[in-house]
Amino acid sequence: MRAFEPERERAFQSSRHKRRALQTYWAGLTALVAYNALLVANFVSDQIEPAAVASVLVWTQTLVTAPCIALLLASRRCPAPRVRDAMKLATYALVVLGAVLVNRSMSEPLLDAFMLVLIPVVCNVALPLSFVSAAVGSVFAVAVFVVNVVTSAKFAPEAQGALALVYIATTAITLVANYRYELAERMHYLSSLREAQRSEEVQRANAALATLSRTDFLTGLANRRHIDERFGEAVRDCRAENRPLAVLLADIDHFKAYNDRFGHLQGDDCLREVAQAIAGIVEAHGGFVGRFGGEEFVAVFSSSGFDSASAIGDRIRGAVLALAKPHAESAKSPFVTLSVGVATLNPDWPEDAQSLLRRADAALYRAKRNGRDRTELDLRAVGG
Repeated sequence: MRAFEPERERAFQSSRHKRRALQTYWAGLTALVAYNALLVANFVSDQIEPAAVASVLVWTQTLVTAPCIALLLASRRCPAPRVRDAMKLATYALVVLGAVLVNRSMSEPLLDAFMLVLIPVVCNVALPLSFVSAAVGSVFAVAVFVVNVVTSAKFAPEAQGALALVYIATTAITLVANYRYELAERMHYLSSLREAQRSEEVQRANAALATLSRTDFLTGLANRRHIDERFGEAVRDCRAENRPLAVLLADIDHFKAYNDRFGHLQGDDCLREVAQAIAGIVEAHGGFVGRFGGEEFVAVFSSSGFDSASAIGDRIRGAVLALAKPHAESAKSPFVTLSVGVATLNPDWPEDAQSLLRRADAALYRAKRNGRDRTELDLRAVGG
């Protein structure tokens, strides 16, 4: 059976061990208990002296059962797949050797010899071992079983061939079952990986679509839809936390004339640069900024008061002016400038987000009427 590449093989073995650990332990423990019960039944049917029965059971438990349980427990906690398989393979070998020794001690071993075929069934199918370990264990078991039958004088010659054939056939069948089981596990693992990958791709695609649906394609800022969502959240948060909130509307002065002079492609570059300049100031104050439409931007941020909101508006205008974007068509400045309107929300006022936005919009138009390249404040924000 072809293994995966090393990294994926390690992941597969780890995944399989988590599923198999408890199954392997309890299946092995149940098999050991069942086999010991069958030993006692055989001893009783052979009418062996109790002292002899006790003696055989003691060394069986000491040399086989106890080490097997210890190995099964250790394999559950072992992180290395190869070491785990080695422990299970050692358990397989101990059970085979112990069973053969008990078989050779029986006065009428034929029934117990047929019971030996249960060992590969348990190890290859019920536990089950990995295919490589099962194959190694099966070859060892068949060799030991056949040698036991051929060299024992307790078996009639005509029975030896039949027993050897039963061992070989049963072990081969269980080995095929083990192979198909592991192959099915590997196919299921690959299917799970593909399903997880598809799910992850769908989630990434959905996240990308959600981002696109909330982002202005030109500037990379929040679009109008996203602004409305976050603005409403910001108003609710400021009321819940009893802190003032400021909203700022900024408009590029004479932007139509800028587009007419330099063209729309350069106008788009101007919008992107102005957007980043505004975002740099607003995000440093823990707020968010979006493109409100055309050459107009909106920013929402916590404000410690009226003067603080006004100062941030002035800083934004200064950051845009520092870009030194030539604007020969502007009647105000040789460079691109902003007009800014600011309004603040007193958390005690019964006012909604739209009302606050309208006040900021009124302040912006006052800035334009009063000469542009200035910050105007909604004076009603001082009251309350």
